[in-house]
Amino acid sequence: MPAGVRHAQEGIAGMAGRFNSIAAAALALAMGFQSLAAEREASEMRRMATQAYDAGDIDTAVAAFGDCARAGEAACQSALGYLFLVGEGVDQDDEQAFDLFRRAAEQGNAYGEFSLGTMYRHGVGVERDFGKARQLFLRAIDGGHAAAHAELGEMHAAGEGVPVDRGLAIYHLIKAGSTGIPLAMFRAAYLARGRDGDAERLPELALELFVAAAEMGFPPAMLAAGGMRRGGEGAPADEIEALKWYLLAAEHRDGDPELRAFARDGARHLDASLPAAAREEARARAEAWMQAAR
Repeated sequence: MPAGVRHAQEGIAGMAGRFNSIAAAALALAMGFQSLAAEREASEMRRMATQAYDAGDIDTAVAAFGDCARAGEAACQSALGYLFLVGEGVDQDDEQAFDLFRRAAEQGNAYGEFSLGTMYRHGVGVERDFGKARQLFLRAIDGGHAAAHAELGEMHAAGEGVPVDRGLAIYHLIKAGSTGIPLAMFRAAYLARGRDGDAERLPELALELFVAAAEMGFPPAMLAAGGMRRGGEGAPADEIEALKWYLLAAEHRDGDPELRAFARDGARHLDASLPAAAREEARARAEAWMQAAR
């Protein structure tokens, strides 16, 4: 996996904490071509920066990203912007982050466009502007940045600068989820499931999407899939499959304590009602899933 991709993936929690939304996927390290000599120099500085970051030498990484960013390398501007945004190795500074993302975005860097759009959407370091956010997300999507689909989907779900459009929201969230962002797939499933009495509910689609997110190892989706299979929502009831998902959610190392407690409670209720052979089958399915996921 490229170092820049790891860098972005490791920062997902920090970005999500700032914005309460899906905030990071792959850090696009696209080069802005100048002269061949300048390109080689910028590439070497970027290589040194990413090597230092991967080695845990954050001071060297910050200095190298800074040299590379000052040389006009858009990918380094984006990387340094991220560090200022979350305060890693530098003092947290929204204005610095905004300026670096802006400079990267002006060169067509998809991560810079995405990050700048996210700052505009949430009013971080700048006044909220849904119109600019939408334009930047569309540009980032054209550049192949999947997380921008998720942000745009959430805008359509909430009616942020655009009409509320559940179908379009689900579409964009699925596009993001299909590239390996389980939270986006989970959000698409949540919107498709809707609420009782909702004439536009799509329970079959919701179950399919919850299962897809669960297969990515996302504990909330495991719990939701278990509940839908237990209640016969979106498909005929299957308590063995429900117990499988409850067991997986209860034991998942990334599940928060409250979620795991809910999953354990669901598993206990099914254990009390299912015959021994059904309980054994559910546990065998859960074990097979865990083996395949390793």
